[in-house]
Amino acid sequence: MPHTIKKMSLIGLILMIFTSVFGFANSPSAYYLMGYSAIPFYIFSALLFFIPFALMMAEMGAAYRKEEGGIYSWMNNSVGPRF
Repeated sequence: MPHTIKKMSLIGLILMIFTSVFGFANSPSAYYLMGYSAIPFYIFSALLFFIPFALMMAEMGAAYRKEEGGIYSWMNNSVGPRF
């Protein structure tokens, strides 16, 4: 049996980040309270959050491209190991 390496797709990664940060837990209550006006609200708030977030992650990734620890390395180099 050959050993196959499974890789995560870009869409899968984006959806994992989206659900962990933005979440879907309050979507039903938002639709209940706001109706169809919740859809543009979610789109607008996602754009206002994820565009600056993506720019920050790209900047940190470019600044620490030789590091392998991701967010841990960024925080360790910026505020020190104590935090």
